[in-house]
Amino acid sequence: MRDQRNARSADAAGAGRLGLILLVLSLVVYAAGAVGVLAVGPETVAAHFGADGSVTRYDSPLSQVLFMTLVVVGLVALMEATPLLARRGPIALINVPNREAWNTPERRAQLSRVLQEDVRLLTAGSVVLMTFVLVMGAIAGAGATIPGWVFLLAVGAFLVLVMTVLVRMSTGGRYEPPVDGDGALPASRAGGDASR
Repeated sequence: MRDQRNARSADAAGAGRLGLILLVLSLVVYAAGAVGVLAVGPETVAAHFGADGSVTRYDSPLSQVLFMTLVVVGLVALMEATPLLARRGPIALINVPNREAWNTPERRAQLSRVLQEDVRLLTAGSVVLMTFVLVMGAIAGAGATIPGWVFLLAVGAFLVLVMTVLVRMSTGGRYEPPVDGDGALPASRAGGDASR
């Protein structure tokens, strides 16, 4: 049992690179989309769509790219701060199973790594969705009609990603604290932790 948990810990540390790679790739895709909208986009781009996919507001490409970029930068900054909170913030602010069992410096560092990978996957998906909206705004601004199902498909794919990450976070023991070196369960779990 201890070997399985500690192996999961090692896997989580190594797999953290996947979240970083996908986040960086999503930011590169966003940058390419933003540059494309500025370089070859129409004079006005769709800045807001109604529920049926119709355009309800137009803006200049520059103002739309600046707005979306501020949102992307803010989102990335907020999400990247989350693992720092897990490492250094009050443990009461972290909603994970066996919360108190994570409350040692070594375990908090591991919790931060596991949380960072999951948060980066969610952030990467969010950035790709924002890139999609930015590019679709430019296409609609050029006069093309975008069917509503295209937006539903994009949002549906995003929700599948979110649900997949959330299921992964809540099952399989990713957020089980590692067993102490002597094989004992952490004291807060030995008696059956009520927060679990």
